[in-house]
Amino acid sequence: RLRAKEFAPAFSHFGLSHIDMAPTRALQRKVSQLFRMRGWQLRPDAMQRLYELLNGEDDWESQLNVLLHEIEQLPGAKADRCVDKPMVERVFAASSAAAAAPPPDDPATPEHLLSPPTAKPAPPPASHFAVVRARVRRLSYFKPARSRAILAGADDGAPPSVELSRTGRLLGRKGKHILLGVLTAADSGAIALADEDGSVPLDLTGAHKTVGFFTASAVVLVEGEMDDSGVLHVLTLAQPPPPELSAATPAPAPSLGGGAAGPTLSDGGMTIVFSDVWLDDTKTLRRLEAVLRGYEAAGGAPDEASPPVAELFSFVFCGSFCSAPHAAQEGRSTTQLLFRRLAELLGRLPLLRHHSHFLFVPGPADASLGPQSLLHRPPLANAFTAELRGTLEHCHLLPNPARFQLGGQTAIVYREDVLTRTKLAALAPPNIAECDDVNRHLVETMLLQGHLCPVPLAQTASYAPSALLLDAAPDLLVVAGRKAQFNLQADAASGGAREGTVAFSPGSFGSSGKWMVYRAAERVAEASFLELPD
Repeated sequence: RLRAKEFAPAFSHFGLSHIDMAPTRALQRKVSQLFRMRGWQLRPDAMQRLYELLNGEDDWESQLNVLLHEIEQLPGAKADRCVDKPMVERVFAASSAAAAAPPPDDPATPEHLLSPPTAKPAPPPASHFAVVRARVRRLSYFKPARSRAILAGADDGAPPSVELSRTGRLLGRKGKHILLGVLTAADSGAIALADEDGSVPLDLTGAHKTVGFFTASAVVLVEGEMDDSGVLHVLTLAQPPPPELSAATPAPAPSLGGGAAGPTLSDGGMTIVFSDVWLDDTKTLRRLEAVLRGYEAAGGAPDEASPPVAELFSFVFCGSFCSAPHAAQEGRSTTQLLFRRLAELLGRLPLLRHHSHFLFVPGPADASLGPQSLLHRPPLANAFTAELRGTLEHCHLLPNPARFQLGGQTAIVYREDVLTRTKLAALAPPNIAECDDVNRHLVETMLLQGHLCPVPLAQTASYAPSALLLDAAPDLLVVAGRKAQFNLQADAASGGAREGTVAFSPGSFGSSGKWMVYRAAERVAEASFLELPD
């Protein structure tokens, strides 16, 4: 039988640094909770098999960390997000087979069976809850040592810190409590808050909500009072606060977890962003050529000694590149034809094709590896874009979401209809009385949650969830969805997550003829529009 003191270190990777569980039933409860917090349901037969397979092993940490990582890679595992006994056995059997395979340089191994050694899978990244919890605990007003110093008489005049409670310490304690946890929703509609210790039912009647969407799986701060029935009556429901920044502790470089950095472009020019560039639509191509010819006319050199102005232009083309939802998936020849049309158009613009940068970000309907429901997508395949890359001097095929640098600024572009997904996943409507701009609610939620698509794991398709995480707020956030164009300029007076971030949606170029222009030097975004006669 597993001993709790041996099992506890394996949970430290997921943010559960201390587990005091001697009885087996308590251990089972904690294991089940761990899987639930990562969006999985652990069935009883899987729990028992897990004990049997890991009993007596010395490397608890590595095996348990690898388990969830391997389960997420199983084909079809995300359909119902339930972990059963056969799934656990399959994962361990695959690991054992890899470990027992003879080395490639073993002379006893037939040559046709030789294969490169398989690297040991890296442990999965820390859970979203663990990342946000660490960020909150670093804030000065949530540090318990500060309150203890004040109680001991060492008052330096600063306000006392706030003590964060945990669900396991609420029983029998009256008064107000502040907790940090994950919102969960049962099929019956009941809402609860889960943390390291367990969960507590919530009553949101009359609760004051701060700006943002509150979805299932969101990490939130809750202030409320417990009643005798064990229900926490919520007074305030808030997004986690942004990190404190100072000259001594500058902001970390914004990045996408596990995402490769894109190109570094000039911060003295213009970044022109289009979304829904439908290459199969004649009107969209006519409109695009008219817009690009305008930039071509303005891209010449002001004098013989100066470089062309076109060097300061960076064009971001976001998908979907086909107006029909499934046409791009029908075959390789169809997709090649679409990008051949674009290559021919750009070939007629010599200044832009030789001096400007072109960045391509795939959309949900574009031909790429993985299903269309995937929330992050690899770059467009080289096989589809050979003629385009041969035409352009500076062609960058980026994944979705994409990250690139504008001098010293970080820009992140995400082509996904995040607003619709977030609205559907919200457990309660946003506080319109405090802010009537639904786009601001969305952007604040993305930045404060540190996630580009803050919806439940069960409603997402993602082979690498860390690719959607944000380490810090970027300088430019482009949310290219199907909804209307919006433009939120950086607001230094807001004091919120959006204090240093310009966020906008370019709108749909294919359906409305709208796009956005970002000037990095002034940190200003401008809306643009062109309508052609039929």
